[in-house]
Amino acid sequence: MTATSTIEHIGVGIDTARYGHRVQFLRDDRQPAAKPLTVTENRRGYDRLRQELERLLRLHPQAEFRMHIDAAGQYAANLERFLRSLPIRLTISIGEPKRNKDYAKAFFPKRTSDDTDSQAMARFAVVERPRPTPAVADEFLLLREIAGRLHGQIKDGTRAINRLHNLLARVFPELACLASDLGAGWVLDLLDKYPTPQRIAAARLDSLKKIPYLRADKAEAIHRAAQGSVHSLSGELVESLVKQMTHEVRQCRHNQHVLEKLLAAAYRALPRSGHVQVETIPGIGPGTAAVLARQGRVHRALRHTGGAGGLLRHLPGGVQFGRGQARQSAASRHDADERQRLRPGAALSLERGQKRHRA
Repeated sequence: MTATSTIEHIGVGIDTARYGHRVQFLRDDRQPAAKPLTVTENRRGYDRLRQELERLLRLHPQAEFRMHIDAAGQYAANLERFLRSLPIRLTISIGEPKRNKDYAKAFFPKRTSDDTDSQAMARFAVVERPRPTPAVADEFLLLREIAGRLHGQIKDGTRAINRLHNLLARVFPELACLASDLGAGWVLDLLDKYPTPQRIAAARLDSLKKIPYLRADKAEAIHRAAQGSVHSLSGELVESLVKQMTHEVRQCRHNQHVLEKLLAAAYRALPRSGHVQVETIPGIGPGTAAVLARQGRVHRALRHTGGAGGLLRHLPGGVQFGRGQARQSAASRHDADERQRLRPGAALSLERGQKRHRA
């Protein structure tokens, strides 16, 4: 293939990373169209990529660039946005890392390097010619960022409560049997004021009963348990440690509340589309609709089924509904934040919506 006019497509494979990306260029005949290029994650690196594309376009003015990006996490977000802004005729497809890795292993089984991965992506683009990946609106990108941060914050809160639980097992082991939720407000207020069983035992019972949302019978039981506690840790340093743990739990709860508000605000700012139908289902509010919409599940379900009943097949983590109750698969642990929002009322409403759609 020597005539430049015969080159109709140039495959561009991009293996992304945190600080830089490896780029390969292949012609229709699967031969290199240019030397491999390392694109650093800064303006200089992006300009080098743009200049190389412009140079190839001058050599092959009839060619169309077909780009396939191995999106490792969110490292490809800036690069994708930059490529879509270029005044060059190109198609962009975003590949799933697992499928990309399997494709590279199938054609280059004995080679493992960034060059191999990017070459496999270029081959996939020019040979398989995948469908272009639609651009994601900025509002959806922001929604994903906030939802991901909320997911992490929920995990941080769980870890903080577990650390407090672990410490109290040696400071006041009886408290866990009297308080089902160590993250409850009255428990944190109690530990802030009386961080050890010695402090609780020395306090007046009337003072304990004044703690908001602490029932009188519960206060009496805690007071009795503190008087005969079998703890192994005590002292001023332990008191400081307990107070620090309770402050950490409070801060996690506060941060989660702030992020939930941000998530609702980001959801309200989304462009008008089919996702607005989700909130018409009784039991689903902005928070639940936002975590469903962050990866386009709502749009796919409504587009393919024509109604909210199709959401049942697009819920996160393999959640299924039967007889009004939610059943969760073992593979759904990574979607804990989304499952948390699927309350039984919302589940029942979704099930009823599906029945009406089938009718």
